[in-house]
Amino acid sequence: MPRHDKDKEVSEWYKLFADGVFSSENYILFTQVQQELIAANEQLLAVEEELRKQLEEAERTREALANANHRLEMILDFLPDPTFVIDSEGIVTMWNRAMEDLTGIKAREMVGKGDYAYAVPFYGRRQPMLIDRALHKGRYNVDNGSFTGKPHIEVMHEEIFSPQLKAGGACLSCKAAPLLDYKNHVVGAIQTIRDITEQKRAEKILRESEEKFRYIVENIEDGYFEVDVKGNFTYFNNFLIGNIGYTRMEFQGLNFRKLMDEENGNLVFKAFNQVYRTGKGLRELSWEVRRKDGSSLYVESTVLPIIEGGKITGFRGIVRNVTERKKAEEALRKSERNLQKQVKYLNTLIDNMNELFLTYDKDGRISFVNKRSLEVIGYAFDEVLGRYMLELVAPDDYIKAAVEIDKCLKQGKDSSYEVALIHKEGREIILKMNAAPIIDEEGNITGGMVLAEDITEKKKALKELEISEAKYRAIVEDQTELIMRLDDKGNIDFVNEAFCRYYRMSRDKITRVKFIDLVYEKDREYTENALQTLNLMKSVCNIESRVRMPDGEVRWQQWTHRAIFDRWGKLLGYQSVGRDITEWKKTEERLQFLSCHDALTGLYNRFYFEEQMQRVEKSGSMPVGLIMCDVDGLKIINDTLGHDKGDSLLKSVAEVLTNSFRREDTIARVGGDEFAVLLPGTDRKALEKAVNRLRSNIRDYNEKNSGMLISLSIGYAAREAENTSMQELFRQADNAMYREKLHSGQSVRNSIVQTLTKALEARDFITEGHGERMQDLVVAVAEELGLPENTINDLRIFAQFHDIGKVGIPDAILFKPGPLTAEEYQIMKGHSEIGYRIALAAPELVFIADWILKHHEWWNGKGYPLGLRGNQIPLECRILSIADAYDAMTNDRPYRRALSPEEAIAELRRCAGIQFDPYLVEEFVFVLKKKGYK
Repeated sequence: MPRHDKDKEVSEWYKLFADGVFSSENYILFTQVQQELIAANEQLLAVEEELRKQLEEAERTREALANANHRLEMILDFLPDPTFVIDSEGIVTMWNRAMEDLTGIKAREMVGKGDYAYAVPFYGRRQPMLIDRALHKGRYNVDNGSFTGKPHIEVMHEEIFSPQLKAGGACLSCKAAPLLDYKNHVVGAIQTIRDITEQKRAEKILRESEEKFRYIVENIEDGYFEVDVKGNFTYFNNFLIGNIGYTRMEFQGLNFRKLMDEENGNLVFKAFNQVYRTGKGLRELSWEVRRKDGSSLYVESTVLPIIEGGKITGFRGIVRNVTERKKAEEALRKSERNLQKQVKYLNTLIDNMNELFLTYDKDGRISFVNKRSLEVIGYAFDEVLGRYMLELVAPDDYIKAAVEIDKCLKQGKDSSYEVALIHKEGREIILKMNAAPIIDEEGNITGGMVLAEDITEKKKALKELEISEAKYRAIVEDQTELIMRLDDKGNIDFVNEAFCRYYRMSRDKITRVKFIDLVYEKDREYTENALQTLNLMKSVCNIESRVRMPDGEVRWQQWTHRAIFDRWGKLLGYQSVGRDITEWKKTEERLQFLSCHDALTGLYNRFYFEEQMQRVEKSGSMPVGLIMCDVDGLKIINDTLGHDKGDSLLKSVAEVLTNSFRREDTIARVGGDEFAVLLPGTDRKALEKAVNRLRSNIRDYNEKNSGMLISLSIGYAAREAENTSMQELFRQADNAMYREKLHSGQSVRNSIVQTLTKALEARDFITEGHGERMQDLVVAVAEELGLPENTINDLRIFAQFHDIGKVGIPDAILFKPGPLTAEEYQIMKGHSEIGYRIALAAPELVFIADWILKHHEWWNGKGYPLGLRGNQIPLECRILSIADAYDAMTNDRPYRRALSPEEAIAELRRCAGIQFDPYLVEEFVFVLKKKGYK
């Protein structure tokens, strides 16, 4: 009841009392009631005021909770790592954008689902995940499908492999933690996921690389040592102590001066001192070392500084035993330390996460930091709250951090970068920062937030790993010798840079082949046998063999192969060190070969043959036979077919001679086209049999070979009396040879012509019917012109052999599918002169030699080789040039398809008066139509 209503009621009661309606007792009672009513009314008013205040407070609390919830949702959705949240019933309540990108499932499709639906994108089936163990504070029992174990309130971590994600699956790092309310009750759980597939792959590659170089150093065939700055040995490999004779325990801590006399000790000290002062290594140092038994060991060594923390803490080097250089070709350095364990990536949400999380306002002042941030930077919460972000940044990264913060606050852009912060104690901490703007509901930027990972240890580990890997790689790569490692099947799985340079191949290409495939074919069996004989008792072999280079070149190498076995005696592979000894081999072989052999044929030379004659002369041995041979027509073959063909003929002659005589007979090339054979213990009768055997072998060769035929003029003589000197015997055989050459001159020339004709046939100028067609055409025209029968017969032979000079033209030009270059055309034009020389050498062709020379002359004088014109050109040549052109146009050539007869006739008429005799062109066309040629 309102107060003014209550006052009115009291005044009415007072009027009644004044009028005497109530007695004094009643008035007292009334007064008491009135006071109680007033007190009750005041109490009601106070209660109303309290209720109003509570309602206002509740409204403020509701708004604060709504803002906090909105802020939390922004933080969760901003997280770069895939994150999702479930409530206490296992229902998905949050599925951030990174989770959508990872799984391809939108939040709207997953939020609100339970029954382990969130496991399907990872495992392809519903099953508990790490988040469920965090929620139920226990471990999942696979056998009965229940959760067991003691409560867990800390962050839980595991790495899993998800076959469902990406092509071939993905390695994931997962972290989960329960979410607690203010009463410390579990109200849900959160899980974050990080794709560590590439990290795992990179770690595997680095680990394998370090293990590879460590293994090489531990198994090199040279000595390796490390000493401190005082010269005391701190590390040495088995090869070193094995060669010096000390036990490992005796050698450990031993000073280098104990291994040598004062003079050599001073040399070593001087080298160490120079390396210490300059920081640069020294190479090819020679010292004398005393073995434990007192004997001397001469070594070559390198000295390099050991640098740790920017200071030289000792020296290391490779020692090569040059007393037995061929047994120790390579030295590798000792592996220093194991790979660093991978840096543990921490990832959790705000105080439940192991990452650093902080926010700052529009001025760049820190407004919030989580517990992990305080642990990392070493400050208390009150010490960083309100400070500028840039105050914590290392000076070198100040500008970079300022740019990134400005980008976030002014441009509203997300960014990821690395920056160094200064710990409270002054040391630097390297963080990987993921920054994003904080945007209110109206779209305004109110500040920024950073999710950061402490990567200080990771950076340090990677740097140490790179230094370690580079250190061992440098030991191997700095060597000039060829270093390789083979697996147990002989496949190359490692080579050094010198090996790559030697073979002019990339490392990737080399490591895809077998070593034996690089070895020269004739040396492969020898090399394979040498490797297969290696065992635990004899694990090292030294061999010299040839290799075939990528460009086909054959070179000599010297290799030291060491078989590597495991502790059970199983072959793991081979470690090999090699060097090129080609020049040394070439020098050795050249000196031996050239002293007594002909370079072209491989037979003995004149110098060796004359030495053998002198030896027979001095020994007085009898009987002795001597045969002289001269290669017929070699000059013609060289002039027409080229010196390559002539050389080939000489090699064939050498082969026939080798197959015709005994091993004890001496066969030699004693001149350009002359060969001689010395036959000890051979009288005249046996000598005649040997000559007949040679002639028979020549006939057999000529019957079996369609190419160059062999024709030899042979003379021989036998020494059967002491008064005949070897020089006289040589003259007798030589004179006999020349007599035969004079008597068989005509048949020799016929043989040469036959050889060249076969060469022409082999190159498809006759076998394709060209010669026959040409004969038919020129004979038909000659008959139409009424030429004599003997001229017509000569024309037949001319048509058959007019292009015989093309046997001297290279195939690359003769059968080129496209147009010839100017230089190639000049070579092609030479076939007329080559054919002319061939015809002059054969009496059967002498009468057409002039025609062969001039059959490419043109009517207008622009032909070749003499530039004749009009009637200066023999009639026979003019007839053949028209027939030759027609046959060429109407048949396929490498560079074009055949023309029709009509098209060919049109071309002949177009060139009449230019290339061809115009009168003969019309006669030729008349003959074609008359005879019905196609």
